[in-house]
Amino acid sequence: MPVISLENVWKTYRAGTPEEVNALKNLSVSIKKGEFVAIMGSSGSGKSTLLQIIGCLDRPTQGRVLIGGKDASKMDSDELAKLRREKVGFVFQSFNLIGSLTARGNVELPMMFEKMTDKEMEEKASLLLSQVGLSGREKHRPSELSGGQKQRVAIARSLANSPEIILADEPTGNLDSKTSDQILALLKRLSSEGLSIIIVTHDSLIAKEAGRVIYLKDGEITDVK
Repeated sequence: MPVISLENVWKTYRAGTPEEVNALKNLSVSIKKGEFVAIMGSSGSGKSTLLQIIGCLDRPTQGRVLIGGKDASKMDSDELAKLRREKVGFVFQSFNLIGSLTARGNVELPMMFEKMTDKEMEEKASLLLSQVGLSGREKHRPSELSGGQKQRVAIARSLANSPEIILADEPTGNLDSKTSDQILALLKRLSSEGLSIIIVTHDSLIAKEAGRVIYLKDGEITDVK
């Protein structure tokens, strides 16, 4: 069974006028456990919309979104929030870290919705930071970290609730080439460990490392390589 399956998904917007804009058009795609998939396309092609639909941050206008065999398009807001917490981790280009919190505090944030003691959260956050190469940086705040280190904290945070899927939106967009290579290697390692990694990117070098590349244009899949 695929980890993610989109079936005939449409996403339609009304941009303040009677005219409809189709951000996604009759799109169907499945992603397996442990796959490393890149989504590419020009600005306005539907990449970010697709990522939001997969991550259950938005609902399709038509079609079905199956996450682990469960139809997310039929879930209410509470059910979707629970699904996101349990199944999906998010990594963003701008890191989205809380500046007043330490690295460990940022990683602990998603765990606060779970039944964990403070000690359990602290131990798990420290372990995750160690796994992404930040042992010894647990008490550093974002302002004391480099861009690459911030993104490693963000990746550790995305792993906090042991998700099956990591969605990354331009995760190397604000990084230099050497640091980008390190982040890419980390994401590939997570894929080899069984996580499904889906990256929206403009970087052809990242696409070359992906197991599969999905090309979008005007909300439709034009090619898969």
